[in-house]
Amino acid sequence: MKIHLKVNSSNLRHTRFTVFTNGANCGTLIMTNEEFKRFCDLLRKGARNNVDLTASGIIYTEEDRREQ
Repeated sequence: MKIHLKVNSSNLRHTRFTVFTNGANCGTLIMTNEEFKRFCDLLRKGARNNVDLTASGIIYTEEDRREQ
């Protein structure tokens, strides 16, 4: 199984991303930036060797906040 998390947009508070499983669009989710990071970590830990997990896109960072 392949899971891909594609970040569509990210700002100071939220990350909007689309989940693809084996190339099929499973839907778009919106989480706080911290929740998104935890979600990715959870998937990585649970996936182990059975799942190919990738993420792409640009996520808003603390450095971005300092530049404003």
